[in-house]
Amino acid sequence: MGVSMAFRLSLLAVGVTICRGEIQAATSTTTALRPPTLHRLPTGATKPLGWLHAELVLQAKGLTGQLPYFWHYLNESAWVVPPEKASAGEPRQYIPYYINGLFPLSYQVDDANLVELRSRYVDWIIDHQEIGSDGAGWLGPDIPATVASPQAHDYWSKYFAIEAFESHAEANVSDAPRIVTALVAHHRQFWKQLSAGKPPLLASRWGFARYSDGLAGIIWLLDRVPGTGDTAFLWDLLRTLRTEADAIMAEADHTWENFFEVGDPFQFRGLPWNSSDERNDPTGTLHLLRHGVDIGQAMKTGALWWRVDGQQKDWNNPQVAIEWAERFMHMPDGMYWADENVRGLSSPGRGTETCSVVETMFSLRTAYEVTGNISFMDRLERIAFNALPAALWPDVTANVYHHASNMIAVTRDPWSYGLYFCCTANVHQGWPKFVLSAVQIENSTAAIVISGYSPSVSTLPDDGCTVTITGNYPFSDDVAIQLGGGNGVRHLKLRIPCWVESASVLVDGHSVGVGQPCSFFSTVAASGSTIQISFQNEIKVRVWHNSTVDGQSAINEGAVEIHRGALLFALRPQSTVNESIVNPAFPTIKNRAVEINPGQTWAYGLKLETLRFVSNGSVPSIPFDAAADPPVKIQVAARAVPQWTTATDPPPLSPLSSAEQIEQIELVPYGSTNIRISVFPQICEPKTDHNCKMPPPHPAPPRLPPNGQFNTNEPNNDLVHGGFSVGPASNLTTAVSACFDQCRLWNTNGSKKGQCHVYTFASSKPNPSGPDSGPWCWLKSAVNPVPMAGFISGECALNTAFPCPTAL
Repeated sequence: MGVSMAFRLSLLAVGVTICRGEIQAATSTTTALRPPTLHRLPTGATKPLGWLHAELVLQAKGLTGQLPYFWHYLNESAWVVPPEKASAGEPRQYIPYYINGLFPLSYQVDDANLVELRSRYVDWIIDHQEIGSDGAGWLGPDIPATVASPQAHDYWSKYFAIEAFESHAEANVSDAPRIVTALVAHHRQFWKQLSAGKPPLLASRWGFARYSDGLAGIIWLLDRVPGTGDTAFLWDLLRTLRTEADAIMAEADHTWENFFEVGDPFQFRGLPWNSSDERNDPTGTLHLLRHGVDIGQAMKTGALWWRVDGQQKDWNNPQVAIEWAERFMHMPDGMYWADENVRGLSSPGRGTETCSVVETMFSLRTAYEVTGNISFMDRLERIAFNALPAALWPDVTANVYHHASNMIAVTRDPWSYGLYFCCTANVHQGWPKFVLSAVQIENSTAAIVISGYSPSVSTLPDDGCTVTITGNYPFSDDVAIQLGGGNGVRHLKLRIPCWVESASVLVDGHSVGVGQPCSFFSTVAASGSTIQISFQNEIKVRVWHNSTVDGQSAINEGAVEIHRGALLFALRPQSTVNESIVNPAFPTIKNRAVEINPGQTWAYGLKLETLRFVSNGSVPSIPFDAAADPPVKIQVAARAVPQWTTATDPPPLSPLSSAEQIEQIELVPYGSTNIRISVFPQICEPKTDHNCKMPPPHPAPPRLPPNGQFNTNEPNNDLVHGGFSVGPASNLTTAVSACFDQCRLWNTNGSKKGQCHVYTFASSKPNPSGPDSGPWCWLKSAVNPVPMAGFISGECALNTAFPCPTAL
């Protein structure tokens, strides 16, 4: 064929001859899978430079390099010790999560410790694979055939180990034959047990909900083995996994792709979704469809399946999924809120899980490679430069479980920085897999595609052609690309992000044109050439709007978030950090709680006409340092907004006026914060703006008492929206009237008619002797009202006259 085995394994079997004079596409040697639009370079072919290298070195010296030496979830796992010595009940996914980041990272930075760790994991797991006479055998612990086993869910946990070993095979060509043989045997065992229903996929909740990662592993193999003869079973496994997973989920609610098309995360069969629905669903699908991590993983499902069946609806589904998440659960940093589940009401105070961040990044990269849709790469960068560093301590020695757009204290789990179970195991894949998004080869033209502009150097397989990207992007608008190695002219395609105004392109100092947003700019250049790109960026303001979409009724009109290029900007209040060492033998790994300093103002409204971008040109040695002067910032005039008293509440209706003094404040990159405000009200000035007035009375979202939570109210399972004190218990009639009026305002403010029910509970006193004593008015969606002593209840609908019905 004229294409070496090493090249075929490392470049996804595209069979492309590059950097040898005129670039030509060779005949593909793949199976019947449809080729992706963009072929990713193999793990290890792209290495970080500049600030990105500094960030990955921090990770190598921090969490990734130290955890296996003391964290029992890793060093006492059945993946790496004999079963009789494994921790009882240890989560089997933690080793797969961890090596899914360790393996690629160990090929991207020069770190002897990581190389040693990788070698230990690879050799132990491969050497302990027991392959039977039928050529089948699990990698890692066996999965018992009986449903009663507590490890029946392990179909899922192995998906991530497969991704890790695939990255090792790409980077270590000499070890690739051994790894591919082991992976074929592993998947043969998977097929053997899945086809026999021992255990059935239904017993593996995460196994069917996260089946897209199982597809990814099988597709990787089908790009490298014939898929005929003794590997033909891979096609059966691929289709059976998809068919069974979709059937389980569709019977309970929706398949993933259908859920993104028509599903409402706040409803189930036309009624508000709540925990009683979840408890009555033995499959767990209702929970999993609304679980943040599963949502992020599922976003790549359509793109992967398009490679199998070629249906347009699959091709479109990643875009449908992103639009769905934006409509219901928007966050400014590119993510979607789901602080564990999608439940309650949208607000900048709602958060997202760190596992969701890294899984969504992988899904976006996968969808981008399959489709070439620039918006996927844009969102991948937005998450990587904002959400991911916000979820990590600046020196990558801790992570949060959840982070939010507006939060001024992280003092306890799941918000504080430390070692938090699944996310501490899974966060390692974020940066290493992002590095792999820099350069691709276009399938149809064999052009070199420059997709990511963070500093890096990529070596194209088989030929040694190099693509070196320098500069401080995204902290700078200017990028330089140096081509080296090989001979002849190369065809290049440069991604122009959708957020730029335009991009000036020079080759060896000569202008070759202006690139337009959301497009690929095509040019040619010879070996030794330098391509310079200058992005024209402006400050962009996104406005939040009140909406009748489910879950949006707490949002007030007019709040804003501030962007420039790929970066989101936020207020970074002065704060105090309290630290405690996790293990004395590893003193840099710490738990950290952060609180805003007393007297610090955080509740600002912005005068948008005064926004000004400032660059100092240098990136700190810790790129996302929350204590250092940032490389870029935005200065803006602001006034304090006294009526905004709780940071996790949505900003008040705006534009609004304020009598407070004008202050000059600075907004810094969101990733350089550990507490922050990134969604603000707008300030207008009555003296110069005749339309600027104090806002009309507007019902604030109900606030919970100190002992309350957004959840269901036991035992009648009503969905609690919030509550507030309604005065002394001696005047219950007045209390009920106030509660009823607030409910009417709540419905008028965007809720669906009849959704809010009034309950006053005279005996519910969070602080009997304090200012919150007396009965509380609870605003709730009554799903299953039942008689209860102490309640006075009535349905609130528009134009309903007081009094409410008497007690049930």
